[in-house]
Amino acid sequence: MSTTSVKPESAPAAAKGLKGVVAADSAVGDVDGVAGKLIYRGYSIHDLAERSTFEETCYLLLYGNLPTQAELDRFSRILVEHRTLPEPVVRALRSFPRDMLPMSALRSAVSIAGLYDPLAESTDRADQERVAIQLIAMMSSLVAAIHRVRQGLDPLPPKSELSHAGNFLYQMTGEVPSADATRAMDLILILHAEHGFNASAFAARVVAATLSDWYSVISAAIGTLKGPLHGGANTEVLKMLFDGCSGKEGEVHGIRARGLSGGRPAGAASERPFAPARNRKGRAVVVRAFR
Repeated sequence: MSTTSVKPESAPAAAKGLKGVVAADSAVGDVDGVAGKLIYRGYSIHDLAERSTFEETCYLLLYGNLPTQAELDRFSRILVEHRTLPEPVVRALRSFPRDMLPMSALRSAVSIAGLYDPLAESTDRADQERVAIQLIAMMSSLVAAIHRVRQGLDPLPPKSELSHAGNFLYQMTGEVPSADATRAMDLILILHAEHGFNASAFAARVVAATLSDWYSVISAAIGTLKGPLHGGANTEVLKMLFDGCSGKEGEVHGIRARGLSGGRPAGAASERPFAPARNRKGRAVVVRAFR
């Protein structure tokens, strides 16, 4: 009598990480590093950088279309209204160690801010929209306040007459920035506004999927962004830049803002419409990838 041994089929190897995994469909943004393309809601980042402002780009990302002048004015007013930090949050920042890591402080400050927002736990869509916009508005104020506290300085109240970018620079330095500096910061904010399904965005989606509050969602995203394999890598880049600076103190050669506004005054709305990028089927670009 003979017997035949049958080897069990080997189990498929488990995927390590999420690279290449389809996480969701999105029409918000697309990052194509190989082709050098960055697209927001179907619009090329080159068009947005040349003709838009952070406020206008932010509206586009939130609502899916560029605002009319009236819509942009209203949205900008709401951002201005929510720049001021709650006093308990400022007191908490002052109690943090002077040598605190900025990203750690930001993560904790956002969480603390949620304790003092009466709308934080609301499930009403209008309330959640307001909280989201409020977080956008206060984020630059938080970053500026953390920077000043680390320097042993008092946080500054916002200036309502300045744009989001201009006010951020003012709250950081205590000086009203030049038009060139304001436009440069505006471009930085536009370029960093949306980067597809990166790790911090994915972490935020996981927390949001549990129907948790906005402050928990953003705290989780910041905690992920802090990692040295994600946004934390920028810290090392900054160290390299500052170590390599030459000339006058604080001057980084080769970086200029002049001329980047395309001849349009900083803070002005788009003077003419520009068409969204389309794929081969003529539809606005849809992303199906985890990056």
